[in-house]
Amino acid sequence: MKKKKLAFLLSYRISDNDLKNLNLHYLKKFYSLRFLDISTLSLSKKILNIRKENKFNNLKYRSVKSINVLKQNLSAVDYVLDLNQTLLLDKKLNFFFKKKYNNIKIIGRLAGALPNFFTHNFVQKVYFLKKFFQFLIKYGKYFFILKSLAKYLKLKYYSKKKNIRYSFKYDYILIDSDLHEKKAKDSFSLSKKIFVHYKDYERFLINKNINPPSKNYAIFLDEALFNHPDDYELGFEGSDLSRKIIDSYFKQMNSFFEAFEKETNTKIVIAGHPKSLGTNYKKYFGKRKFFKNCTFELIKNSKLVFAHSSTSVGCAVILKKPLVFLSSNLMVDIGIFTRILSMSVETKSRLIDINNLKQNFRSFFLQDFSSYNHYLKKFLKSSKSKKRSYWFSLNTEIKRYEKMEIKYFKNG
Repeated sequence: MKKKKLAFLLSYRISDNDLKNLNLHYLKKFYSLRFLDISTLSLSKKILNIRKENKFNNLKYRSVKSINVLKQNLSAVDYVLDLNQTLLLDKKLNFFFKKKYNNIKIIGRLAGALPNFFTHNFVQKVYFLKKFFQFLIKYGKYFFILKSLAKYLKLKYYSKKKNIRYSFKYDYILIDSDLHEKKAKDSFSLSKKIFVHYKDYERFLINKNINPPSKNYAIFLDEALFNHPDDYELGFEGSDLSRKIIDSYFKQMNSFFEAFEKETNTKIVIAGHPKSLGTNYKKYFGKRKFFKNCTFELIKNSKLVFAHSSTSVGCAVILKKPLVFLSSNLMVDIGIFTRILSMSVETKSRLIDINNLKQNFRSFFLQDFSSYNHYLKKFLKSSKSKKRSYWFSLNTEIKRYEKMEIKYFKNG
């Protein structure tokens, strides 16, 4: 039987790390794939230049520079997967696909929910506020709330001005968590729901029967705080922080790492953020081993995971690794303190001040995993999804819905 064609609509090319997590070779069992690079249509020249610094895999991308070229590349395509929610952000493409070009079915995706104050339940919010004010008083950051409000308003203004969200009715919507199920009910009530999981869980399913012994190292999940391309897209030039703060951050981090390594005889390895710009970034971590695009494997073989608020915390939850969240007075200035605190609240993991070098470092290896399953369903795997490949669920559910439609029209 001839395979149907599925086209990926991509504002950003798929990174090597995401390529591993997405498990696309499995999707090829069901569909003939096309990868449409629409970045020229949907992104500014400034962002395109920034993105050029990232190296990408050798997927056969089709460069789409106009609507006419898009039409040519959609020839005989049965489904389009909007991987980056581009149809909610780009007016031209939104209008084009609303016209149901060639009766192509459009698949949307809700993916990558992260903890914040508004995702917490009542008890968690009370605990969050308690820790929040404790840390602010300790750090002497009395004007932090006003600064945070100003930054929030700046970001909101920029988002309103540059990232207007347009309504769009996807034929199918992929839902990767219980939190996103609520959003789908509100924003995509008419779309057919397909319950799946986040990409990190797909990686887990691929490797679930491989259980190597933990090696004697801890891992730090880097977030490219000062050279992440998304900062440019949000209007902050890589970082609006002074050189002094950046230097102080790495000095604090490396001092903490050295104290931990000396006390526990456990080396720290750096999992570099896949999107970090430039090749000299790793020098800031001293002589520690620095790797990119293999975060899952590094976490799987580790004894302990250090983090701020990386999305890869999900891998540690899935693999049941002890988590320690790192904070300090500088995290408030950098603007990630509340994100770190929310991660700690949702996973019930330690939140520590890295300026305290006289901690019981050996206790970090002990973890209460009782909240991990709750975190898994809330953020990483819909409780309505089955323990099977993301793409198997997609293919199976689309076929089921299409059979229902055929039956409905026959009976109608």
